[in-house]
Amino acid sequence: MCHDCFEHEIYRFASQNDFDLLETQLQQKLARCQLLVYPISAVRQPFEPESGYQCQTCRERWFLASPDKAWRGYLLTAPAAEAYVHQLRANDTYRRILALVLFLLLVGWLVWQGYY
Repeated sequence: MCHDCFEHEIYRFASQNDFDLLETQLQQKLARCQLLVYPISAVRQPFEPESGYQCQTCRERWFLASPDKAWRGYLLTAPAAEAYVHQLRANDTYRRILALVLFLLLVGWLVWQGYY
């Protein structure tokens, strides 16, 4: 991280306005050639970034996921983005398993009560 790229990581944008301000900064840095577009996979999975950038000064790679409705997005360095995506996927898997267990408990209770 340096003054030519970004000075801190953003794990979630607080508002659309915050994202718009960052997008303006990003466009300025691209126009001044402080950042270059870093290629990422065209096939995206949930929680993965849409675009990548590399700082010309410090060579740090940054990944951006844009906010969309309830999804707040992020701007993180490569290692932080990888860890964050892994954490989000683990949390999502945990929620799905919990929902399935609750559903099976409800069906079991209904069968036991004779409602089904």
